[in-house]
Amino acid sequence: MKVYVWVMYDISVQKKRARIAGHCKDFGLIRFQKSIFLGETDKNAVSLLAGLIMESFEQKEEGDTEEDSVLIFTIGDHLLDNIVVLGKGFAEDEFRKPRVLIIG
Repeated sequence: MKVYVWVMYDISVQKKRARIAGHCKDFGLIRFQKSIFLGETDKNAVSLLAGLIMESFEQKEEGDTEEDSVLIFTIGDHLLDNIVVLGKGFAEDEFRKPRVLIIG
């Protein structure tokens, strides 16, 4: 079943931020804002992505703070109609493109 996944983070260490952003891109998510990604995928891929992000998040690095956080949530297609975007919009077609994930 296809779902739309949002990944949002507030990470103080650049190296860790870049690693998490890379994981999001690897799963075909597009950058909505600097620390927010969105994309269409399935629940299995969300679980894999969450595992990778958890591993990155748990790696302690100099500069980490107790304030760092990552939020991952999914919504169904019918809820996209309820999203209100003010200011710079985004190309809805971009995150609806079929993505291919190669593992191995």
